Amino acid sequence: MPSIPYCYSEAGCKYSSREEDNDCVIRALSVCTDKTYDQAAQFLSKHKKQKNQGMFNEEIFRALKAHGGFKRIRFDGTINSFFSKKYNSNKNYLVGVFMHVFPIKKGRVYDMFAPGPRQKVDFVFEYLGKKRASRARRTKKIIKITS
Repeated sequence: MPSIPYCYSEAGCKYSSREEDNDCVIRALSVCTDKTYDQAAQFLSKHKKQKNQGMFNEEIFRALKAHGGFKRIRFDGTINSFFSKKYNSNKNYLVGVFMHVFPIKKGRVYDMFAPGPRQKVDFVFEYLGKKRASRARRTKKIIKITS
């Protein structure tokens, strides 16, 4: 069984002017996209993230689609099997498990607590990067204009 590389991270929430509970989506988006905690919180507040409340999976999916640069990876299994089968250490991921979201960035899980290796994975999104995100938005606009 491979070990899961873990790094304790608060993702800048300690230095933020916001004080929130249930902010794992904010922290995960912040780490995965190299944005500040406040930038990630501001973006997600436009997509139904309310203060001190979590987000449903469908709301997270819509927010990531609006953000651009994320590709959903079909995966059914545990965290341990993700690390042994689908995982690429050069890529960044947002991983959703039961009532929690955490980032994997360049081979490490960045979170306030280590995930259990046998936790079932609900969803995985690969972050394609800033250039891919802006290219995806431009393509979408061109398609809308021509049709």
